[in-house]
Amino acid sequence: MNLSCMQIFSNFKRKAEFLPRQISHFIDSNGSIKYVVLWSDLHSNRYPEPPPIWQKKTIPVRFLQGAPELLTESQMDFLIERVEHFMHELNIPGLSIAIAKREQLKFAAGFGFADLRKEEIVTPNHQFRVGSISKPITATAIMLLSDQNKIALDDKLFGPKSIFGNKFTKRKTYKKYVTDVTVRHLLEHSAGGWDNLLSDPAWIQEQLSTEQLIEYVLENVPLEYAPGTKWIYSNFGYQVLGTVHSSLLLS
Repeated sequence: MNLSCMQIFSNFKRKAEFLPRQISHFIDSNGSIKYVVLWSDLHSNRYPEPPPIWQKKTIPVRFLQGAPELLTESQMDFLIERVEHFMHELNIPGLSIAIAKREQLKFAAGFGFADLRKEEIVTPNHQFRVGSISKPITATAIMLLSDQNKIALDDKLFGPKSIFGNKFTKRKTYKKYVTDVTVRHLLEHSAGGWDNLLSDPAWIQEQLSTEQLIEYVLENVPLEYAPGTKWIYSNFGYQVLGTVHSSLLLS
């Protein structure tokens, strides 16, 4: 009996204990990607360990032209050994690394594969999503502003006598706890909410500009705890810090 996806889904929904547990994919003979979702009534979220990528394989390396001449042989050997060690240990398919000293590039290389199936080798010119590496960069930029006395870590962000004032609200006041949030709270993920879980406010309205998003979140995503009382990892908090930095540079 052939059932449509909707019929199968409806059958599962009749039993509340059936939940989607795992998702995987494969490439069919036509080169199309097919996805498979495992529904189960077993209360387990355990996933099998992926097979080791580099077992009995040599990790390919591509250097930026001239890069090997900038390090001593012992430095080069140490660097390659460390990178390959962590690629084996953490099962990393590919990465790109660069080292700079006094704003001068000293070394750059790509290790492994950008695409495992096609065995496309990573080069120093491959671009990776920066992801949360932007957070320490943002934090460093904020601390430089602090060193220049352009900002204090305990400055409040919203409300009277704050960095943004009432810029991000159309009402007279912000919602609960918002006016207590400081630069320090955002730096250390202790603002009291705006977490990165199922409804991460950083991504809920992707069509909005950053400033429009801040206004939307402050109006629609309340803080759960008083700032400074709970550690909650927040992508959105660092979006606000980025806006702090850009606004102070422009002022």
